[in-house]
Amino acid sequence: SPSKLFQSSRGVIGGSYGYGISTSIDRTKFLYKYTLHNKERKDELNKIEYGFHVFDENLNQIWGGEYEMPYTEIKMRTIDYQLSNDGKLYFLIKVIDVAGKDEISHFEMLVYEKGNKKPQIIELKLEEYVHKSTSLYEDKKSNIVISGFYSKKGNPSIDGAYLLKLEVSNGQFSKVGGGYYEIPSDIIKSYMSDRQKEKLNKKEEKNAGNEKKDLGINNLGIEDIYFLDDGSTIIVSEIYYVITRTHYNGKTTTTTYDTYAEDLFVFKINPQGNLSWIKKIPKRQHSADASGEGLSIASRVKDGHLHIFYIDHIDNFNLPENEGPKMHQNKRGGYIAAIEFTESGMARKINLGPADQFETNFYIRKFRAGKKDNLIAVERKRKKNMLFSIDMK
Repeated sequence: SPSKLFQSSRGVIGGSYGYGISTSIDRTKFLYKYTLHNKERKDELNKIEYGFHVFDENLNQIWGGEYEMPYTEIKMRTIDYQLSNDGKLYFLIKVIDVAGKDEISHFEMLVYEKGNKKPQIIELKLEEYVHKSTSLYEDKKSNIVISGFYSKKGNPSIDGAYLLKLEVSNGQFSKVGGGYYEIPSDIIKSYMSDRQKEKLNKKEEKNAGNEKKDLGINNLGIEDIYFLDDGSTIIVSEIYYVITRTHYNGKTTTTTYDTYAEDLFVFKINPQGNLSWIKKIPKRQHSADASGEGLSIASRVKDGHLHIFYIDHIDNFNLPENEGPKMHQNKRGGYIAAIEFTESGMARKINLGPADQFETNFYIRKFRAGKKDNLIAVERKRKKNMLFSIDMK
């Protein structure tokens, strides 16, 4: 029978920004988070209030309540949060020290736990890089890990990925081995036409020795991260972006969207924290909308091997390294590509056949891990519900 879990003290903001549910890595606990309506209208005065309620798998509340943030809305940005296996909430924020064009800011971790209304506040002392993206995770040894992509100061593009471990006792992030993993220019230039490579080679020669103008990548984000039993880590990242165009003809305004999901970059970091390998998977996917439901990937690790699935243009199956990939248009056929990486980085590519054979949308990024070394999804089309499973043998 239904049971009442909690009640907010006042109205809650709707939508994904307002509330959400997330689980601990071991799935023994879950967090319900919501955002209360502002008390003050001005961002300079208002401090955001969140509801945090942590439950066990039997819906018994472990701790919870409503918590006011330590800074006003204009001074604080929420970055990410992670519920740990021991029931603590790690809430990562960016604090704006000086606003403006050359923003000066720093990161802080707010640690909430049972019995304490006020969080432990840890100021994070990161290296002198620009952190383009930042996400929180918990690894197999219950370490809180921060990962994302960075740039050298002055370089607008992404130089590489980073992986750091939080030492809660002293508020320091320790490098897991190398800590920062730069993407080599040879990897960036792979699967491009000879003409494109020649342009990049000239750019490198012209800017030799100037780190601010290193070759880099834009719009790169983490799709999946895997902490393996042997202590190694796999980061699966993808170039993903949306272009918005607004047209006005003197009478009406029309807005169009183009979503692109492009090359994948996979990082393998060994148990000592050193880079084992980086691989680039060339692809081009486009959808003439803002959601891009049929784009991107699904992935899974089995026995230390990484499996990645996506819809691609058939001409890209045996793509030479001196050619760029052809564009796959969403909902226009294509084939289901599968790539398996061994622990050493050896790749095997498999053609699973045309996507049209299933007579449905086949939205690959909606597939989730099943319990039988598989990926599973339910789709609906033409008034039919269909269950799909991709099995890894």
